[in-house]
Amino acid sequence: MSERNPDYLVILEEVLLAARQNGIEAGFGAGETDRGRAFAYHDVLSVAIEQAQLLGVPLSDIGLADFDPDREVLHVKVKQRAA
Repeated sequence: MSERNPDYLVILEEVLLAARQNGIEAGFGAGETDRGRAFAYHDVLSVAIEQAQLLGVPLSDIGLADFDPDREVLHVKVKQRAA
């Protein structure tokens, strides 16, 4: 097996940044194709965030700090709890 290559991290970050941008754009689309694309990007980004959190990788290292796929791709509004 080869040693870890930091170039892979650059590739991963670029792929996730593209998924983030394309997901946001698809989320604003009106057609069924746009909606399907938004769900696909949401799934990819959600898995990346979940795995990063499980492995202790800072989300800022993969370009997803302060990014919520539910809110920013699917436009899901979370109800605030009453105090």
